[in-house]
Amino acid sequence: GMPPAPVKPEHNSVIAMQPPGPPPSVPSSAGWREVIVVPYRLAALAGGYLASVALEPPASAGSELLLNVSRSITIATDLKVYAGLKGVGVLSGARVASYMFLGWEVIPVVLAIGALNVAMTLLGNLKERTREIYVFTAVGLSPLGSALMYVTETLTYAVVSVVAGYVLGFAANRALAAAGLLPSAYALNYASAFIVIAFAVLIASALAASLYPSMVAATMITPSLERRWKPPTKPRGDTWVIPIPIRFPSREEALGSLFYIYEYFTGMGKERPYFIVREASPPSRENPTVRAVVALAPYELGVTQEAVIQLLADDIRGVYTFSLKLTRLTGSRSVWEANNYYFIDDVRKQALMWRTLPPEKRGEYARKVVGA
Repeated sequence: GMPPAPVKPEHNSVIAMQPPGPPPSVPSSAGWREVIVVPYRLAALAGGYLASVALEPPASAGSELLLNVSRSITIATDLKVYAGLKGVGVLSGARVASYMFLGWEVIPVVLAIGALNVAMTLLGNLKERTREIYVFTAVGLSPLGSALMYVTETLTYAVVSVVAGYVLGFAANRALAAAGLLPSAYALNYASAFIVIAFAVLIASALAASLYPSMVAATMITPSLERRWKPPTKPRGDTWVIPIPIRFPSREEALGSLFYIYEYFTGMGKERPYFIVREASPPSRENPTVRAVVALAPYELGVTQEAVIQLLADDIRGVYTFSLKLTRLTGSRSVWEANNYYFIDDVRKQALMWRTLPPEKRGEYARKVVGA
């Protein structure tokens, strides 16, 4: 067992941190030479406090009785109790919060029905908005953007629904309680963690139900399995020529777009996560090309190249296009070919961004080339 002397004060923090069950260390009791017996009022005036209470059971008390008494004290006072049992040792007990889930077996069925209902609603909505999606495709909506559009809509509806349900439930319970239709002891915890869990489960089920409709929407934009643009050509030796998928009705506009790309190489596009433009030369009417020396990441491998964006005239169709010619200068050829995708894709996207500029801005770029 344990001696009835008070526990040493320095062990109080250790006792508070111990988990229930067999304690890793039994708190030490003070020796009787360290104990002074004084009246209660004197101890209170001196700043004393209740640190431990020792109960000495009768000799006839068995282990089961001691455990029951310890359990009753723990539940009633929320204090840590140590019981010394003969032949067992010292056991510690503490009150621990526990939760019981009731009716959980019907929740998956309800969630599955709700998720299927959401999925069918989204599929019907997708069928009705087919023409709208095609319009978005015409103005440049990507498959990922189409999928995110449906996921975002579902997330918005889910958040609005759970918040509205929470507010309506709160108001309904208050109204029923005020009308006396609920027992007086009926108390609702509106700030319970289970409310947050319920919200998260409902929103997650709605998002899961929107995955298939969003995939269908993405497939409508790009029916093939290819979701990522790839260069249409392969390098030949140390040279790689890639056509840029953009057309211009006039040479002036094409020259302005070239200067727009040059300005990008000397500004925002000079240092990118996957490449660095070391130097760049502007286009002119006599030489409608943009030349740049580019270093590809990882830079410690020393892969550099010359990039030439050249204006080409299609006399048959009466339009102008671009071609990107890459020439490896230094570094490994395999690394040069593998890491060039990001630079090529960046040039392609920047060329396509030309269409988003207002006409007056495009005219300014064309005049810059004329004056060069």
